[in-house]
Amino acid sequence: MNKSNDNYNLIALASDQSALRLIIDSANAKYNNTAWRAFTEVLPARNNKSFQTIVKETGIAVKASILGATDQKPLRSVEGAQKYNDSILKVGHGIKLDQDDIRNIEEMSLVDSDMATEIVKTYRGRLSILIQGFHQHWNDWVFQALSDQQLNTQPLGGTKTVIDLRVPSNLKLKAMGTSAWFAPAVDGKYGYNILADLRRMVKVADKDATMSANRVFVCSQELFDKIVLDSPLMKTLIATINMQEGASPDPLELSRRMSAAFGIPPIIPIDEKSRHEVDGIAVVSPNAFNPNKISLIPVSQLLDMHNSPSDYRYDTNPATTKTVTEGGLIGALTSYGSEPFHIRTNMEAWSLITFKNPKSIVSLDTSVFSANGK
Repeated sequence: MNKSNDNYNLIALASDQSALRLIIDSANAKYNNTAWRAFTEVLPARNNKSFQTIVKETGIAVKASILGATDQKPLRSVEGAQKYNDSILKVGHGIKLDQDDIRNIEEMSLVDSDMATEIVKTYRGRLSILIQGFHQHWNDWVFQALSDQQLNTQPLGGTKTVIDLRVPSNLKLKAMGTSAWFAPAVDGKYGYNILADLRRMVKVADKDATMSANRVFVCSQELFDKIVLDSPLMKTLIATINMQEGASPDPLELSRRMSAAFGIPPIIPIDEKSRHEVDGIAVVSPNAFNPNKISLIPVSQLLDMHNSPSDYRYDTNPATTKTVTEGGLIGALTSYGSEPFHIRTNMEAWSLITFKNPKSIVSLDTSVFSANGK
């Protein structure tokens, strides 16, 4: 079948696997640079929906002891590998294009004669939104992992479940001082010190975490904007680099200057924009990255995407067309129906993310504080 839009009709579209794959892949190609890819490695698919995550030994060297000629060698206490079990989750949704949509295209005079082209354009546009939903879901998981080190899931009609990603408690810090970040000064003194907390996170990472020296801080755009406007921090920066007071460089340039001046990793903001549906109406989605948290992470794919092939592969109905996209992560099942005539595409993905090593992140909650920051 010719793959140009001119030769499509609904029946042909629903039954031509290669045509569907072409359209679905082109819709998915929009999201080749989506955020979750930067932090996540997609593991080979597995048929079993359960899996074990292995936390390996830290690899921190223990200095050997000086021994006498006949002394017994001391047995070192090293952190051994641990494992925990979890299950891959199913996410999915679908779209339909029917005779009402075709009638609307005609009534709106969107085309003069080539209905097939407009039908395919409309279908591709809806597929694009459908596929975007998967990428947004994975983005949310990644941002939840990076900020709260846990995933929040709530199946349709079910109760909310929190999946703990097993990051040790000693890598989850609080602000150190007598107040949360950005609290007003009392008697002219601030009860928090952003720079001291950021430097403390680096020290904790050096001592207790397992991450490369190439690191960055990540936080929400909301928190980042507050940091670069923080009065005591900016006064320290001005004094350190002799920057003219009142100067207003680009916020990312400020982050670069802070990194160079204070000898800390740069701060990278996560700017989220997405929508979801409530009773068929698109509404703005709440940000997944906790606006009170900042995390120190290695510049690497520190997360794993566990996945399993779509169950659509078991569908033997000759009236349905099965295909996949996103390297097999997303399965699609398309069917054609009559009275009213329509083409329906459902999509699903079995997936779940975990840290490769839960000791590869240090986080700090800026909204809570203690004298020792723990």
